[in-house]
Amino acid sequence: MNDKAIKVLLIEDNPGDTRLIREMLKEAGAAQLELVCTDRLSTGLERLAEGGIDVILLDLELPGSQGLDTLGKVLAEPPEAPVIVVLTGLDDEALAIQAVRAGAQDYLVKGQVGGNLLARAMHYAIERKRAEEALQTQRDKFEGIIASLTDGLDIVSRDYRVHFQNKMLQDRFGDVIGKLCYEVYMARETPCESCPMVKAIATDSTQRLELTGADGREYEVTSTPFQDIDGETKVIEVVRDITERKWAEEVLRENEERYRQIFQFSPDSIVIHDMDMNIMAVNNKAVEKY
Repeated sequence: MNDKAIKVLLIEDNPGDTRLIREMLKEAGAAQLELVCTDRLSTGLERLAEGGIDVILLDLELPGSQGLDTLGKVLAEPPEAPVIVVLTGLDDEALAIQAVRAGAQDYLVKGQVGGNLLARAMHYAIERKRAEEALQTQRDKFEGIIASLTDGLDIVSRDYRVHFQNKMLQDRFGDVIGKLCYEVYMARETPCESCPMVKAIATDSTQRLELTGADGREYEVTSTPFQDIDGETKVIEVVRDITERKWAEEVLRENEERYRQIFQFSPDSIVIHDMDMNIMAVNNKAVEKY
């Protein structure tokens, strides 16, 4: 945490509770916390709109707004509301769980927390929010990289079901999440005899195979096993379209054969040698002549 004061917006309609919270934080030596107080949700939202608020201490029981409806109104404010710590007199475990699931970073009950705990709760809530935002930034960056790939990328489990696919594969084969990979990618009723995914899991190593897809194009599939967060072994597959490469290779082979035929059956003698006059190749006519 840096030395900049943390600006806390307390939305609390009970003057006694407001005074108590201010004194609690003062006694806790929370010098980094700057408390701004409002006694209505409407004025609290107006102050929030002005910006500069780092964390909200929110009482769920306010005039004209009760329970999760109060939290929902704060969360709905653009831009995204800062860190919210519910500080309420409602000692309700089910409500606490609902509040955290809805977006509150913590749920504290009045009378059950002291100044030190309250200050720590706000500091921890801010750090959790920052960690979540950093994680989301990394996730967005990763998803952006995956989306920009010209190769296909998917994740398949050992039961052949697709758990993830990137845009390239979705454009080629549609949304196939939860479907069997050999059915959607290969138009087969049974798994491929040389399935790289099965070999990758069996050998715990990367496997590569060239296959013809259901769309008639040629693909090189590279399968690498890994363990997901639940400990289940899955395979991440990189699917590269090699249709043009295979076509070019075939054209090259045909051209090489054509030129070989021209060379061998030319009516003229042809001898190929290097700069040192070492003979590298001769055609049929040269063999007959020499």
